[in-house]
Amino acid sequence: DGGRQHLRATDVSCNAKSIFELGAGGVGWGSIAGQPFLHEMWRNGFAIWPFHKAQCPIAIEIYPACYWRELSRRTPEERVATLGYPDFSWIPERAKLEAIRSRDAFDALISLAAMRAYGLELTSLKPTSESTILIEGLIWQPNAAQPQSPLGPVVT
Repeated sequence: DGGRQHLRATDVSCNAKSIFELGAGGVGWGSIAGQPFLHEMWRNGFAIWPFHKAQCPIAIEIYPACYWRELSRRTPEERVATLGYPDFSWIPERAKLEAIRSRDAFDALISLAAMRAYGLELTSLKPTSESTILIEGLIWQPNAAQPQSPLGPVVT
């Protein structure tokens, strides 16, 4: 590929794993499996950020560890303690139980919490014309400059 790095610029910016890592613990298989659906989603009315202006429905790339590094999530016991934060009181108990059982479900749940907490920011995302981002995509990172809690300002 012309000597390109195995990490995208967006991966480096938030210390994410490479989407090209296919081994155990890598995100590559999910990335490869999910990419064909982006065109299908776009054909069905989704905005795909950073390529399109934010509008509902929208698909964004999100990396939970990028903004939840202080939250413990490796073991079920750590996930129980984390979900005890008052910020998570709006989450139904059934969803919490699934998130305790599975780290993937936990990451999905806290990604939803971030989108809820930074909802206004999500609605103002702009498309890019930057050439590297047009090739590689971009991981959404909430503006961490204004957190009012472990989740930031909650928007309902």
